[in-house]
Amino acid sequence: MNLGYAGEMYANFGHVGGIIACGVYALVLALVFRWICARAFTAPLWWCVMPYVGFSALKAEDGVAEILNWTVKATVVMAAVCYAFPAFRRALFLPEGGNQKMEMGKQKAESRKRRVGRRRAGRVMGAPAKP
Repeated sequence: MNLGYAGEMYANFGHVGGIIACGVYALVLALVFRWICARAFTAPLWWCVMPYVGFSALKAEDGVAEILNWTVKATVVMAAVCYAFPAFRRALFLPEGGNQKMEMGKQKAESRKRRVGRRRAGRVMGAPAKP
């Protein structure tokens, strides 16, 4: 248990400085939340990332050092998960409608494989190759 970020800012910056520092802290949190919220409209999986990364930032009983420690570590873990799992990364960062484009690309690749497979099958059977 700690003073909390408001108590630490009051202790470090005085009465007026503590109020201003709490306002700046709330502004930064609001901007980060707004950024994640905007991304969540196109990729809802961001709503799962927000509680994990922002867990300690919303609690009032931890100090600034503990909050920063947790947030940085959680961000590093999320970056590692995004790097290690391409499907997770695609789900987070694919633009709206990008999944449909990806499906269309897969369908084109499958039809291309079928055409190539038919050509090869024709050559194996002794028939001339079709263009």
